[in-house]
Amino acid sequence: MKVITFLTMIILVSLFADKAEVIENIKAAQKNVERGDLKEAKSDLQMALSAIEQMQFEKLKEYLPKAPVGWNEEKATGSNMGSLGLGMMAGTTASKNYYKEEGETYRSVNIDLVLNSPLVGTLKMFLNNPAMLSMDPEQKLIRLSDGRKVLMKYNADDMSGEISIIADTSVITINGSMVDEDTLKMFANMIKVDEILNNL
Repeated sequence: MKVITFLTMIILVSLFADKAEVIENIKAAQKNVERGDLKEAKSDLQMALSAIEQMQFEKLKEYLPKAPVGWNEEKATGSNMGSLGLGMMAGTTASKNYYKEEGETYRSVNIDLVLNSPLVGTLKMFLNNPAMLSMDPEQKLIRLSDGRKVLMKYNADDMSGEISIIADTSVITINGSMVDEDTLKMFANMIKVDEILNNL
């Protein structure tokens, strides 16, 4: 119990340290603007943005679901691609791989959560214009349990496929290997899309 409490304290201290770093760098930027040192002010703001991106990445990992019964999971990974300017964060990614072995068959599913994904525009074209799906016979529109329309691509021959979910400017992708369509849908339904939209 003491170990759990100690680890919790470390995490909390880390989070507050990140917030303090953001506030400190913003205040430093303001002072540098007032004294006319715009170069240093820009550097301060970039440092603040970098700290925010790290905080957002840590938060993003929380929305990767736990492995369902019968499946194993690997540790969540991810990256921050940095800002593209104008205060817009791009490509902050969190991923987790799930797997299970059935005899000699290895089944796996990977979930990627990408904030401000450059793929949003292309995917929305398919969602808003179903006629475009005819260009790829393996791709189709389906609905998740919450009624949300998503794109699904599946190859029955090699039992591989993916589901793409658009959440505002973010994209959630579920890739599967040696799994059926129902398994992909199960993982997609485990993701709390509305919470991602409300909190990130």
